[in-house]
Amino acid sequence: MSLSSPKTSAAEDLHVAVKIDGTGGDEISAQIVAALPEGFEAIDSATVAEELSRRKLDDMAAALGDASRRPVLIKKIHRVERALKADALIAGSVVAGERKNTLELQLVVVLVEQEDAAFDESLILNKQGLIPARRLKRLLEIALEPLRQAASAEKEGAAAPAGGDQSIAETAQSQGEAGPVSPTDARVVVAAGFDLGSRQLHYNERITNANLRPYDLPSGPLLPVAPGGTLSIELYPFARSPQAGARDIGVTSHLAYNYAKAEVGNVTLGTSWYAWDLNLRGRYNLGSRGSSPLVGLEAGLGQLVFSFKDSNAGLVDTLPGVSYLFLRIGADSRIPVGNVGLIAGAAYRYLLKTQGSLGAHFPRADIAGLDARVGAALPLTENIEARLMVTYIRYWAEFNSKPADTYIAGGAVDNMLSADLGIAVFF
Repeated sequence: MSLSSPKTSAAEDLHVAVKIDGTGGDEISAQIVAALPEGFEAIDSATVAEELSRRKLDDMAAALGDASRRPVLIKKIHRVERALKADALIAGSVVAGERKNTLELQLVVVLVEQEDAAFDESLILNKQGLIPARRLKRLLEIALEPLRQAASAEKEGAAAPAGGDQSIAETAQSQGEAGPVSPTDARVVVAAGFDLGSRQLHYNERITNANLRPYDLPSGPLLPVAPGGTLSIELYPFARSPQAGARDIGVTSHLAYNYAKAEVGNVTLGTSWYAWDLNLRGRYNLGSRGSSPLVGLEAGLGQLVFSFKDSNAGLVDTLPGVSYLFLRIGADSRIPVGNVGLIAGAAYRYLLKTQGSLGAHFPRADIAGLDARVGAALPLTENIEARLMVTYIRYWAEFNSKPADTYIAGGAVDNMLSADLGIAVFF
């Protein structure tokens, strides 16, 4: 893509034509005009509409609806620019969004004599039917900056700087990024929440009943009752990179802690219940970012600890305290439904080491695990959403006990369930 020097003598003389069709098009046009960077002036809207009509471009929805005809459209836009003596034309059409009850703006920004569009994407409009103000401001600064550079270079009698040959993504990388519109393309996502958890471990074919106690929190159905907190962090350091293969590779981490207790007769025991994991993650948008399903793949290392605390070591030894160290491999998805994002995921846990009383009692045990989660995210502001997540974790074991062992059982199933209500911030 190359940019010839615009036919102006100073940055103050740069002129922009704006035309937005569809529902609320006039309001969006006014918003764009008001957000033009300093040194850019909008051409009278009636003059722009008349020239577009003369070039048979008055139906912008039809013109933008066929991406395969984009080169032809840009050539026609260049004719309009030359007729209007415009340095850029910003054109768009408001259409129904992929999410229910939402609108999207198909928007192109074409600079004078530039072979390709400086910007050509669909933007999700906010609840007021406008472009999020911060995103619009940054978008216009990035898309129109080559014009300012070229005009300044011409004024100084120098060649246009190499930056004018950049795409909008490359310019964003060198000058700072535009804020993302959703967590699906964010550089950083931080989520914190209040958690309720539960755990039940039951043995099967338990022979030595006296020294093996199951654990039920609560007694009865597996329902989240133990309070706690969670913190999750996702980091995609190359999210603004022009290299598409790198921008969606990142690392994720998750921390959780819950307060629980155990009742053994008249004795109440405290617990230490926490978990962490650290993963390498790749995400892939199945369409336009923010308005299409997202698929994620991740692999990493984690640990889950549930231990019992009491001065009576013999009593603690009969309870199923564990420390699972595992490799985790999983997949997840986020599917937009209206304004809500539905989240689901599952992962296999390959046990590297099992410690605690359970590991000590059954050194020949074969243990594996999985986790599954479902939830929903509701946007609160441009960069904040509320999340409700339910996570189920299950470990199953075959103990391979021998008749001479002190502790004898066929196996066990360790179930954990948690419900997390929290807030996620992304940028």
